[in-house]
Amino acid sequence: FCGDMATANTSSAASLNLARLQTLGGVGFTVEDPQETNLSGQHGLGRCIQVRTSRRSGGYSEALLRTLRTGADLVLIGEIRDEDTAYQACKASLNGNLVISTIHAKNCPQAIERLITLAKPLASNAYDVVAEGIQAVICQELVSDGAARRLHAEPLLFTSVDSVAMRDKIRRQQIHLLEDDVNRQARRSLWEPTYE
Repeated sequence: FCGDMATANTSSAASLNLARLQTLGGVGFTVEDPQETNLSGQHGLGRCIQVRTSRRSGGYSEALLRTLRTGADLVLIGEIRDEDTAYQACKASLNGNLVISTIHAKNCPQAIERLITLAKPLASNAYDVVAEGIQAVICQELVSDGAARRLHAEPLLFTSVDSVAMRDKIRRQQIHLLEDDVNRQARRSLWEPTYE
């Protein structure tokens, strides 16, 4: 999930985490600094274990390494904001873990570019790694209608018939072209198949 600060990214990521655990079960870990929502415990068929982290205890990177060694089905990272966390998140996605996270960016292509920029110092093939491991980016903002604010979300899904071409844009470092895919997916009919 991406967007500006205070646009409910963490709330949306936590909701997705819980919905997946309730529906499909398994064990999910959350790695947060600070913990924003109490997610620990049983949720339907699944269980969530929250891991509090801080810079004094090794930060996100150390907590992620410990979490991934547990064989968790799902990992929620509160925010990707440094090189180590970006690298570990990318590596985990390639190893088959479902990774849900937030990152500050104004749109979907910018979120992908930021993830790559953060991961690149530790993964020279960051474009390939992200292209292979990414499944979705959801950019959200809170839009005011005068009386209240409502959530507006723009997804970029890598599960559609266009996913091969979209992943190729990332590999070729043409991430800005993904904005066309965001727009195309937004226009696509709800009833049109989006799977391969």
